Amino acid sequence: MNDIEVAVVIVSYQSAELAIECLKSLHAERDAGNLRLRVVLVDNASGDLPQIAQAVERMGWSSWVTPVLAPKNGGFAYGNNLGIRHIYEQGRPDYIYLLNPDTRCARAPSARSWDSWKAIPRSALPAAASRRKMAVIGRLHSGFRAW
Repeated sequence: MNDIEVAVVIVSYQSAELAIECLKSLHAERDAGNLRLRVVLVDNASGDLPQIAQAVERMGWSSWVTPVLAPKNGGFAYGNNLGIRHIYEQGRPDYIYLLNPDTRCARAPSARSWDSWKAIPRSALPAAASRRKMAVIGRLHSGFRAW
């Protein structure tokens, strides 16, 4: 089974503490099986970057977390697009997750799950999210399709 690379974009706007807690939950899951995880965390011009960058350095996450400062607060979609551009500059992952900073990873899907999703061309990975937790759903729904 090949390694599965998942890139995550988190957009923060005056939510540095929540974003750091989100990173902590991802850190706990990032080495699950053949799963490789990297994160681009975008500060949407809110002043969060110094606190986030300090946490990344202090926790030793710089090998898998890239903090990025947006030149303006262009909104949530703008921040996600900026993060996705940074991801593709580092290489194309198998999957991209867009997470809110108040999301917590409840459990990482197995590499076998990622392999089965990868076998379906142009599909997106659905996820159920609440204010505090994210749980991966192990099947594709027709409403979750890539263009």
